[in-house]
Amino acid sequence: MAVPRVYYPDTLTPGETVCLPDATSHYLLHVLRLRPDDALVLFNGQAHGEYPARFLEAKKKQAYVNIESYHARNLESPLALHLGQAISAGDKMDLAIQKSVELGVHTITPLLTQYSKQYKTNHLQKKREHWQKIIISACEQCGRNQLPTLNAAQPLATWLRSDLTPLKLLFHPSTNTREDLPKNVSDVTVLIGPEGGLSEQEILEATQQDFLTLDLGPRILRTETAAMAAITMLQSRWGDL
Repeated sequence: MAVPRVYYPDTLTPGETVCLPDATSHYLLHVLRLRPDDALVLFNGQAHGEYPARFLEAKKKQAYVNIESYHARNLESPLALHLGQAISAGDKMDLAIQKSVELGVHTITPLLTQYSKQYKTNHLQKKREHWQKIIISACEQCGRNQLPTLNAAQPLATWLRSDLTPLKLLFHPSTNTREDLPKNVSDVTVLIGPEGGLSEQEILEATQQDFLTLDLGPRILRTETAAMAAITMLQSRWGDL
């Protein structure tokens, strides 16, 4: 079995013993069935590295582990990519977030658009907590030690006028080609629409805010597929894929 990686949202110091949170303890004890002296790795998102550790014992259903050392390990992409993802229904948004984290996205902003899934304000807060858990799980799986930033959901019009990167891309059927892109880029903002697409007015507003339209080939992609395809293309061009 591969050595499990666990997110621990607090300071980690080699030589110390920590008690893991309830949900993490339950996963290690009852799903992975760790035994004393089994190895695991902790990370806290506060350093470009991780902490090899050993499971000591379980007390009152909580797992206690000993932090053995610190291992510098930076898997962050050299391309700082900000994904503006229109909120989609069902598990499509979950999948878009999960895969974008695995592909190295730096920042994620859920967007409220004309055709996106609509939530009440209190429900959006619950969804943000849910999406944050997906980000943590994806980092545990893919080896990243830095958690991407998850911004609060906001209207597309507000986001378009916020402080974004100089290069901003809207993936939409377009006459622009990849040859129109600059050769060297260190940060980029990407806008992906919902299942029903962006409205003509929203596309106009984006281009008025200097978004460059670019297509993803001749086929119509689902919103979650479009996010993965766009990030992969950009990471291959300027990042580490």
